[in-house]
Amino acid sequence: FFIFLRKQKCKPSAPGQHRASVLWIHRRMQIPSTDLLDSELIKSLINLVASDKVLNMNDKKTYSMQSIKLMENFVCTKGVGFDSEKVIVGATLLMSYATLRWDDLLHSPPDLWELAEGVLLGVAWQTKVERDVRGTRWGATRGSLTSKDWAEVFYHLVMASMPESGKRDYFM
Repeated sequence: FFIFLRKQKCKPSAPGQHRASVLWIHRRMQIPSTDLLDSELIKSLINLVASDKVLNMNDKKTYSMQSIKLMENFVCTKGVGFDSEKVIVGATLLMSYATLRWDDLLHSPPDLWELAEGVLLGVAWQTKVERDVRGTRWGATRGSLTSKDWAEVFYHLVMASMPESGKRDYFM
């Protein structure tokens, strides 16, 4: 099965999770699993799958410093572009500075954001995981490459355009 997983499009953690579930089943059914625990073959196959599937950071596309500066200037410059365009560019900067995924931003209601000294704070509410009670808190530095406070401008643009109803689904 581990050799099969190596050929499939699985995450690097899949073989380890499978091994853990097999061990759990063995414990529940009271089947000795020392062969599974001590097997060098299984350990090496898990490592092989992980090494094959680990994402190489060089394969990821990232924004250049110049692109970040252009986005910060665009958000902060009055009389350039529409406010809706600035919100979209600001959202891109927010995801970069707060290391948010798009899905996290979608589930971050702006009415729960707080513009504090040096940081823009928020909460991402997810539906799949058990974060029902408190969500996942995030923060984006108000520092910038251009010395402009893009986070404050972005925050005020979002707050000014946020409807009274539907605050929770603002980016949807």
